[in-house]
Amino acid sequence: MANFNYGLLKPERGQLRIIALSCLYILFFPKAILAAQLPTDAFKISVSVQSFEYGEIQNYNLKMIQPYRFDIVALNKIMSSLAYQKRGVSWSNKRRVFNTALTRRLAPMIRKNFLLADRNQRIVFRVKNASGKTILAGDTFLTFEGLHWRLTAIQKKRRTVDDFSVSGFPWRLVPLTHQSYKTKEKIKGLTQDLTNWVVFNKIKPDSKGIIQLPLLSEEKQPVRPGPQSLDIKNRLNILEDLKQDGLINDEEYHIKRQKILDDL
Repeated sequence: MANFNYGLLKPERGQLRIIALSCLYILFFPKAILAAQLPTDAFKISVSVQSFEYGEIQNYNLKMIQPYRFDIVALNKIMSSLAYQKRGVSWSNKRRVFNTALTRRLAPMIRKNFLLADRNQRIVFRVKNASGKTILAGDTFLTFEGLHWRLTAIQKKRRTVDDFSVSGFPWRLVPLTHQSYKTKEKIKGLTQDLTNWVVFNKIKPDSKGIIQLPLLSEEKQPVRPGPQSLDIKNRLNILEDLKQDGLINDEEYHIKRQKILDDL
């Protein structure tokens, strides 16, 4: 009778130990395993154009340049270079706010909304996990000072735009090359860094990207047209271009068009 050697099929003691530990880890830390495997498509992402809070434009002296046409490659690079640190016993290493997969999904949506925003608006984004909890939120807008990014939630930890905490913050943005914190004068002669608000100082508006909204000069304003009438006409033209370029579908076109017409 032939003898069969089952040595290759028999697990070694070390292998059995690894298998046992793996089973215990999955049993006691199922969320960690699921989080590692969770695809970016499982997140719900929303991006919209919204007005600033009352008094924000004046309080922070924001001189807006919108609508604006961003190059999608440049916008991807900008988003990839936004970094933050998490607070523990000490501050963590720098981490990317937007990973590669999230940037690819968010950047085209943000670019589209920059084309629709006017001088009194910002582009608001929010990312929720499968259970509906906000894990990342903030807004962005363009001024003569540069491109602004304000974060109000990272890793489910929330902050307000102009917050102050004696005990410190759970996270902070980290300005990299050609970036800086937005500052605010809390008391006369004393300025404070807003550590969840970063300005990309080198992102200056390119004439090719600026979408001009006509303004009437003071000499030609004795009889002013209806409120925002010329602004509305331009917004309708921009909306038509977006539809022709395939950047918005028919449903989005009709919804946006009706909202613009409601301003008449």
